[in-house]
Amino acid sequence: MRTIGTGLFMVGVAAALPGVAGAASIDFSGTVGGPFQSLVEGDATLSAGGGDFYVVDDTWIDSSGISGAALSSHDPDGLVNPSPFRVDFATAIDTFSINFDDDCFLDCDTDTGYLQAFDGNGIQIGQTIYQLLQEDGNPDHGLLSISASAISYVLFWSESDVDDGINSVYWDNINFEVSEVPLPGTLGLLGLGLAGLGLLRRRGS
Repeated sequence: MRTIGTGLFMVGVAAALPGVAGAASIDFSGTVGGPFQSLVEGDATLSAGGGDFYVVDDTWIDSSGISGAALSSHDPDGLVNPSPFRVDFATAIDTFSINFDDDCFLDCDTDTGYLQAFDGNGIQIGQTIYQLLQEDGNPDHGLLSISASAISYVLFWSESDVDDGINSVYWDNINFEVSEVPLPGTLGLLGLGLAGLGLLRRRGS
């Protein structure tokens, strides 16, 4: 009886361990091109205001804070893409962050980045703002990050202090962490483990 009880308890303990969770990142290195209407990267689907968007490489990027490939707020001809950008997640997440930087070739101004998080019902559950400041012609490098429970999708965009219709910004290095998902049957197996513990206690008394 002790052996059976011990076995049941260990199974229950193993089943009660935290469920599946994990971090993921997107650096756009393998997706240069466009126009895209949507872009699927693992559990994330990126879109932009119902319109097309581009991922550009080093030949287009004029920014000391972004290298390699990046999501562009404008197309190769300098025309602004629809905003905001939106990222939908196949599984709810708890944290999200993205880097952004000004494109000083087209429009080196002061840009403000916005990030909003929403749950599965479309209710906003968080927001963060970062302003890129230009000092002596050297652009700032921004990071937008947010943490909230069960984020279903996020919106991010930038606004310029200059009303010239350009608002050129690069976005890169998306990082997010998937919410912890209980493993199937966890509660049932936990009950089994507790039953085994009960048998051990009765046997001991």
